[in-house]
Amino acid sequence: MSNTPAILKHARQTILFCIIGGTGALIDMGTLFVIVHNQIFQAEIGFVLSAAMAMIFVFFMNKFITFQSHTLPTMHQAQRFILVYFPAAIINTAISTALLTIGFQYMLAKLIAIGCVACMNYILSHYFIFKHYV
Repeated sequence: MSNTPAILKHARQTILFCIIGGTGALIDMGTLFVIVHNQIFQAEIGFVLSAAMAMIFVFFMNKFITFQSHTLPTMHQAQRFILVYFPAAIINTAISTALLTIGFQYMLAKLIAIGCVACMNYILSHYFIFKHYV
């Protein structure tokens, strides 16, 4: 029995996750820039607000496009998403703030932090948040 359909499915999901994650990163970075550049909040607060905006986008896009997950109610998946992405956001903010503190430019600090949590987010999205049940 060939694993080709499963491999193609995972490849498709990985590509879509990267595209959606990249778009989420652009939303995150763009929101952060607007917040800090317009002096609405300091970068440390902007890290949190911009991540929240991106996470809302990423949840719905991954649910309906990447994983096409309709087996569990949206609220159940949203709870799982929060269980995964809230700690990821804390890690992201901690990394961003630490890098900012040691002299990194705030946008570069945020970009590095996003990269640090991306793989963990994919694995947990695939096997926990949007897991398909038969």
